[in-house]
Amino acid sequence: MSSLLHCNRDGIWLRGTISGSFSILLFLLLFSASSIMSFCRACDRHVYPFS
Repeated sequence: MSSLLHCNRDGIWLRGTISGSFSILLFLLLFSASSIMSFCRACDRHVYPFS
């Protein structure tokens, strides 16, 4: 991994880091949204058990 970073130029590595952090941020956003949706669904089931 470190040899790959040394082979690439700094601009390419920076662009890869930005896109990688953006994809990680997007994944975390999707994960938190799905967990919040499941949490709300569980709360609805707890508040309205007959629905």
